[in-house]
Amino acid sequence: MDLGGGVSAHPACPIELPAHWREWLGTLQAEVITGANLLIAIEMPSQTPTILDAETQLLDRRLTAMWRGLSLQGVPTYQQAKILLGGVDDRGETSVRRVSTPVTAYRHQFGESLDVSSTVLASAKRFADRIDHVYGAVPDFRRVRAGFTALNKGIEEHTAAERLHQFVRAMDGLMKLPQGAGRREFTNRGPTFVTGTGLNGILEQLYLLRNTQEHLNEFRAVIPAPTQREFDRITSLRAYQAEQAALASYRRLFDGGPLNDFLTEASIDAFWRLDEAERRRRWGAAFDLDAAAVEHERLFALLYDRP
Repeated sequence: MDLGGGVSAHPACPIELPAHWREWLGTLQAEVITGANLLIAIEMPSQTPTILDAETQLLDRRLTAMWRGLSLQGVPTYQQAKILLGGVDDRGETSVRRVSTPVTAYRHQFGESLDVSSTVLASAKRFADRIDHVYGAVPDFRRVRAGFTALNKGIEEHTAAERLHQFVRAMDGLMKLPQGAGRREFTNRGPTFVTGTGLNGILEQLYLLRNTQEHLNEFRAVIPAPTQREFDRITSLRAYQAEQAALASYRRLFDGGPLNDFLTEASIDAFWRLDEAERRRRWGAAFDLDAAAVEHERLFALLYDRP
């Protein structure tokens, strides 16, 4: 599948690894590459295809952006992911210069596996183009990068509490919450990004849970549930809502959202000084947390009591 800009997706490895590179990689790594059922390739002309240089760093950044573009839509069921960097010389011989393994991404305990369709891949490419732009524009977009880093840390965490902590931090990357007024402004600014029943209460609880985790305290002070099952349900639900809110916000930012409003500290301040109607017009439709809650509750009821 040609995704444009030298990026393509393949249901099997499209290159033949020479025997000496298989030996260098080792049997297990070589089998992961040659046996992959999804391979995303990025091609570009090079004067130095066998040397690790600035061109290699650019390819690495673009490949990583594609992986992040997929992760913004969910986490597929997979065993391993690899980033393979190399080149093809004038004789048509393939060389492998570096192999790395991205940190494992995890789904929410009661989340659906991502089905990697052609639509998902095309969306990943659009997201990746803007992600690559943001990471190539240092020092601009500092808060976007910081928030997006927190989002990816959340995806790479196992526990619901730490996932929630990182996803709320990712939202803060876009909200630029003022010191001393974070709780109030999180509930004031959140409706630009999300909507839903009892939204103010949900946002306030998310912010309090983030602070609770930040200071290594227990969630029970914020979630006074009568039973362990109910405590687990609410904790899981809030972690899922925080995740879906953060993912939807960065998907919007990287696909038609007002990215340049988040260019600098000053531009972010200006965005939040806009009147509410203009701010929501610029941002676009808010993400529906009610739909996320329905999906979570369905899977929680189905899976929680399963042995």
